[in-house]
Order: sequence, then C-alpha cells, then structure tokens
Amino acid sequence: MADEIYIHDGASDELERERFDLMAKLYDAATHDLLSSSIDLAGARVLEVGAGTGRVAEWLGDQVGPDGQVIATDIDLRFLSALDHPQVVVKEHNIVTDPINDGPFDLIHGRFVLTHLFAHAELLIEKLAEALAPGGCVAFEEADYGTNWAADRDHPRAQAWSVFAGEPPRILREAGAIDAEFGRRLPPLFHNSSLTGVKSSARYDISAPGSDWHRFHELSLRSNRPVASQVPGLKDEWWDIMLEAMGDETFHFGEMTVVRSVGYRQR
Repeated sequence: MADEIYIHDGASDELERERFDLMAKLYDAATHDLLSSSIDLAGARVLEVGAGTGRVAEWLGDQVGPDGQVIATDIDLRFLSALDHPQVVVKEHNIVTDPINDGPFDLIHGRFVLTHLFAHAELLIEKLAEALAPGGCVAFEEADYGTNWAADRDHPRAQAWSVFAGEPPRILREAGAIDAEFGRRLPPLFHNSSLTGVKSSARYDISAPGSDWHRFHELSLRSNRPVASQVPGLKDEWWDIMLEAMGDETFHFGEMTVVRSVGYRQR
C-alpha cells in the first residue's frame, strides 16, 4: 500500500501462517464455488490480487489447466515465494501504484483486499475492469465486521464488547488502517462501476466458543494489535476486553459477514 497502515504488519510469520491457514479452511470452499460459477476457468488467464499464501492461486492453477495461467500478486511475498505450480506465476505488485501489465484477464479475484485499500476502492475497481478481456469478470470477497455483536445482549460481557464494536472501527478507518465495515460498500461500488451483470451475495453466522471462526477472530486480533495499539485514540485495553470475552465459553458473538460481488466487462 502507499501511505496507508497495513493493520497486520506487526504480526509474526508463525501467527500469520496459522491465520491464513484458518482463513483457507473457513472460506476456500465458498471462494471455489464463487469463481467456478462465475466464469469458465478452463484455459483462462487469471489475476489473483493479494494472494497471501497462494492457496486460492494454486487451486485456480489446477482449474485453468495447461492452456491457462494464473498471475499471483502481493506486496509481501514471504508466503508466496515457495509456491511451485506450473500454471502459477508469482509477482510482487502494488495494485494501487503499479500498472497492470499482464492482461487482459478472463478473471480477476481478490479476497479481503479492498477492506485494506478502501480509500482507493472505487478507482481500483475501474482499474481492474480495464484489465479484463471482453466478457471477463472481476470477483471480490470482502468482510463486514459490523455484524460482530454479542449474540446475547444480556450477557455480562455484552456491554463491554459493544464498546469495541463502536469506536475502534471508526478510529481505524479515519487513520487509514482498515475499513472494518467495507463489505457492505462492495455491492454499490460494483453496481456504480462500468462492470455489467453485477451479482452480490452475503454469508453470516454466529460464532460458537471453540470454533474455527472463533480462533480465526482471536488470531486476527492478536495479529493487528501491535499496529493498532500505535494508532492515536485506540486503547490497548479494548483488545484485552475482546480476548477475555473470547475465552468465555458462554459468550457467543456474530461473525463478520462476507460479502461477494461479481461483475463483467461488456463483450
């Protein structure tokens, strides 16, 4: 990113590896369904933005086959550099500041990327749309933590939890770190772009103590804490409140909603 704060910059490789692995376990199946239903992947040329550990890029490499190619990009290649797949090319790339030189693409995909680049989202969607081949599609999946409320409003921890759901997202957004509620913005941004045939959907669940998603949220908090604690106005004690609540086996809270939008370049 250019001039923004990347909220997970202070996390250790070990923590981030576990967080990415859980992300794959929780969301890869839905991602596969989204992409395979959006376009014929056989022989496709694909751009995977913010490829992370490359799990989705590898799956896409299998789907495109010997006549296709996947360009897997990220600004941080620490988990991508070891990726070895005959149909996947790894490139360090800043989607905000760098030109897209490897198109045109039949598919451009990103997951949990624009929430970090929210200030540029409108321009980025147009930039990506211009890199599509006629009939190609852009598909993005983004998080909305606005549904991250206590499931039982009368639970002893509910009031303290609600403080975190209010102030920190606003402070982090104003600091340019992350828009924790970006997911709800994704469908209107796609609909107001030059893309056609736009379709959007959302998935939401209640997180149970001890679940994979519970652990994923805990890892996300521990991952972003070092950077977030340096943002003026944020209180480090808020992270303690969240983590203590997550250790309470009687406390349930709403998961982040995952919003998915797909749009096409006119033929």
